[in-house]
Amino acid sequence: MQSDVFERFGAKVEFGQHAPGLFMVIAERHDPVPLISAYDGTVVMRLTSRTSVIARLSLTNALALQKEPGIRSVGGVNMDLNRYKAFLTSLGVKEIPDLGG
Repeated sequence: MQSDVFERFGAKVEFGQHAPGLFMVIAERHDPVPLISAYDGTVVMRLTSRTSVIARLSLTNALALQKEPGIRSVGGVNMDLNRYKAFLTSLGVKEIPDLGG
């Protein structure tokens, strides 16, 4: 049964264990990329420090990664991909990263 709130706003909620999503991964001190790769993830964007990235991971793997020593946090990211791609294009970015969607 779907919630009235979901129907009212036209929301679609899915909990796919293996469908990749975007997650912000913040490590304590070290580059999190090797751990992300170990969990079958892909880094799509580096943030301002060497310890913070946006990565594509399955929900199951993101939850497992969150328990690794040295990982401060793993949190879901929701962005309007069309707006983001338009923003990058307006900046003159030639190669737009594949964020999915």
